[in-house]
Amino acid sequence: ALGVLLICLSGLLFPIMNGLVQVLSPRYPTEQIVWVRMASHLLFLVGVFAPSRGIAGLMRTRRPFWQFANSLLIVAATALFFAGVKHMHLASASAVSLSAPLFVAALAWPLLGERLTISRLLGAIGGFVGVLIVIRPGTSVFQLASLYIVGSAACYALYQIFTRKVAAEDRPETSACYSALVGTL
Repeated sequence: ALGVLLICLSGLLFPIMNGLVQVLSPRYPTEQIVWVRMASHLLFLVGVFAPSRGIAGLMRTRRPFWQFANSLLIVAATALFFAGVKHMHLASASAVSLSAPLFVAALAWPLLGERLTISRLLGAIGGFVGVLIVIRPGTSVFQLASLYIVGSAACYALYQIFTRKVAAEDRPETSACYSALVGTL
């Protein structure tokens, strides 16, 4: 029940954050907005988890390379999304970002060894058609900023796959802190 509540809460907070990014984008550089997002995330995580685990316990990892690579991917996904939102409507950017599960489905077999079933393949194709309808490549409506969002979705898909690789050995809060720390730095 707590997990469902937290997912619902994130479903409310992420669109608010994305709306704030769009409002702030004309006045501030993308890099600065990304830094504030990552630094505030780091402060929140340290405030919540450091009292019980300590900083050293919170940052202890068995997979430092994967944590660092994963952190770079979420920073890239965030920066690309924020850069795209600066130039296109938030609803369109959000719709295009929904291509991330398509990338996960395509990469799950080669990177994780998961089977791609017919139903998953049909779902991925249907999702890809939906993304193409939104971004309309080859028309005058197509915006180059759409490629930022597609790049963000690809980075986020890899982030999800790498998260799965480290989840067997590191705690979720450790992965979240690494992502926020690397983004802040």
